[in-house]
Amino acid sequence: MQKNDHANKTKDEEYSEYYDEEESYYSDEINEKPIKKSTQTLTQNKYAVLSDSLKSDDSESTFKSTVQSKISNKLLSTNTSKGRLSNQQIYAVTEPKISSRNFNKSPRSPISRNNTFSSDEDFDFDQYEEFVSGIAEKNQLPPDDYIESVEEYINQCIPKAIEHRNYKAAKRYQQASQNLQIITKSQAADVQYGTKDKLMFAQNKIREINEKYDKLIRYKLAEFNVLKNQLNEKISQEDQEFEEKWNSPQQINPFAKPSRQLLNLRIVENKYAEAGMFDEADAMRIRADKLEAQETKEARQQLFREMQKAFESLKANQNKQIEGLNDYRDREIHNLEIKRQKELNGVEKFAKRPDVANPTPKVRDAKLYKPRQKRYDIELKSYTLNLGKFNLKQVIHPETNRSPRSARRSPAI
Repeated sequence: MQKNDHANKTKDEEYSEYYDEEESYYSDEINEKPIKKSTQTLTQNKYAVLSDSLKSDDSESTFKSTVQSKISNKLLSTNTSKGRLSNQQIYAVTEPKISSRNFNKSPRSPISRNNTFSSDEDFDFDQYEEFVSGIAEKNQLPPDDYIESVEEYINQCIPKAIEHRNYKAAKRYQQASQNLQIITKSQAADVQYGTKDKLMFAQNKIREINEKYDKLIRYKLAEFNVLKNQLNEKISQEDQEFEEKWNSPQQINPFAKPSRQLLNLRIVENKYAEAGMFDEADAMRIRADKLEAQETKEARQQLFREMQKAFESLKANQNKQIEGLNDYRDREIHNLEIKRQKELNGVEKFAKRPDVANPTPKVRDAKLYKPRQKRYDIELKSYTLNLGKFNLKQVIHPETNRSPRSARRSPAI
């Protein structure tokens, strides 16, 4: 019995040495079958269960199939109160969170984990793995509703792959994480460029509208100047015709007729002259001249009044035409300004929108996974070898009571 105790002690010491090593290698001579679940330690139980899928030569299967099969089929649903790990503890993809109750456990006890994906019966690993493959191989983003969850899924699978020493899967997830970051940054640049493009479009549109209506206004002003010149020529011609009209005999003769009294005086004057009564004729002439001068003055005044009245009427008509032309110009320009402002209001309202006025919008950026070295140090300390099953009869030979004769016959082993 003392020999057995010594042998057991030696094995325990050797096992402890292997357990405390930070890096270990699997031996080809060790049996690959998992050890029988026992209450030796929770950590031994955990790595004994994962040994076949992560250490065997059949490691061509990806990390995804290992996690998916373990979670979906629930092959290791054991009672944690008896010192065994549950599916949630072994295959949870979230980072470990140490609670206050874990400080009472031994250093080799596993840390409780929050199971984000494995406990969800509706979670589709195949779909998420397709998303990861699309990102890693084709730079193809999943639907917008899945981007954040796929990003979280990738960042949770990387440490699990490293923990299980499946570096091929870890490299794949890391490539997907890097591609996701590059694509999202590219999309952020596209959104920023698109925002600047929208702002530039609004500014160009405003400039085009102003140029268009400035051109129309210049066209209307040029048209007005032509009409104004034509009207000025027409006014000048009417003034000239008016002056010729009122200087013509036909226009003056109606006002040049003498009165009946003046005609009688001239008749009497002629009769006195023919009769040789020159003194009487001269007196009659003086009287007739005075009356003629008075009538001429009155006729000229009347002619001036009539001409002034006609001229005022002509000028009133001409001014009305000028005012009508000015009103037409102002009305046309006013209508163009209203149309200009109506078009500018829509573009200015578009340019004042937050997504257009701000050329640097905030866009979600993918978080690149960064390993936590301290966490891996803790897990390496809990790393154990899969020693497989041993037949204790091959290692420990129980002592038997032998007679002195048999002892002499058989050599001691």
